[in-house]
Amino acid sequence: MKTTLQEQAPEAEKPLAKKLESPPSSRTRSTADLVKKQTQLQQRSSPMLMTRCVADVPSQKLNWLWPGFLPLGKLSLLAGDPGLGKSFVTCDIAARVSTGKSWPDQLMDSQPIGSVVFLACEDDVADTIRPRLDAAGADVRRIHVVDSVCIGARQKGFALDADLPLLRDKLTELRDVRLLVIDPITAYCGQTDSHNGAEVRAMLQPLCDLAAELQFAVVGINHLSKGGGGKAVYRSMGSIAFAAAARAVWNFSKDVDDEAKRLMLPTKLNLAADAYGMSYRIFDGLVEWGDAPIFMSADQAEAQFDNRGEPAVDRNAAKVWLQEQLVNGSISSKQVLADGREMGFNAKTLRKALIAIGGSARKDGFTGGWVWELPSNASAIPSFDES
Repeated sequence: MKTTLQEQAPEAEKPLAKKLESPPSSRTRSTADLVKKQTQLQQRSSPMLMTRCVADVPSQKLNWLWPGFLPLGKLSLLAGDPGLGKSFVTCDIAARVSTGKSWPDQLMDSQPIGSVVFLACEDDVADTIRPRLDAAGADVRRIHVVDSVCIGARQKGFALDADLPLLRDKLTELRDVRLLVIDPITAYCGQTDSHNGAEVRAMLQPLCDLAAELQFAVVGINHLSKGGGGKAVYRSMGSIAFAAAARAVWNFSKDVDDEAKRLMLPTKLNLAADAYGMSYRIFDGLVEWGDAPIFMSADQAEAQFDNRGEPAVDRNAAKVWLQEQLVNGSISSKQVLADGREMGFNAKTLRKALIAIGGSARKDGFTGGWVWELPSNASAIPSFDES
């Protein structure tokens, strides 16, 4: 019996209908899964804002290495011109940490004993650092110096922007490190531009995080740029980001009235209730600390010196004195300098004072000597107030 085309049609449509109703092929499923996974990965790699509710952050007590001076878990800077004894001071501090000796302003209080690590490329360990530590009574078994980084047969200098994981391993190995000294800190920047604020902050943040995690104090030594006046915090070499990252910044300077006396004064210290400084002298390779605290800021000390380090009070007094000497006529320069020396003014201060008051030096004839004089219209003695 023959089957008509009309009867065959439904049977012919069944495979097509079955095909349309069948689930997606494995290839279609794998493509969909791949798209889904790519979307998830893209979402994971997209920038995410990380926040914390302050209520979920437990408060912590601030700990100090040297109470009121050097906080634990933070970066501190000691800044000053060469020759003021900053490295002597760091050796004195290291000796106290290694032995538990009391701090110079808290003689009745002992402190926990800990190890110290030095990054010090400017001073030789054998003839400079070791003798200073010995003189200060340090337990040198607890003091370690980073010499270099070894890469196979090659050695290179340590760099904060590249070798911090190696330093972390060493600090973890020692277990009791309470102080890391970096002298000077600008010598360990590696590829970081020390004058680029963004680069300096990126370099220092991992170091600060490590100090906070392991609870040791970081003391960085920095030199001052040439030129005085203005805010002391802006005179540190390199970017202002060094001082911004530090929780304590101390300025080292000479005492105006005592050439042998040095001052360690607060430039920035927002973690201590009452900030004060200390005086010291370097005598026979030792730091001798003054007994009384110094209630003067680094900015106040800076104001006493001009761009070449001369006391401003002496410069102003020299102007007034020199004006009084010359108001009645010219005087031999030899006489002025001799009389000024008797008053305590050196030749450089007097020459600068002559320029400041508008005076001049001239040869008195062909055979005469040099004389100093005021302009012909200078009859009144002006007031010099540069405060």
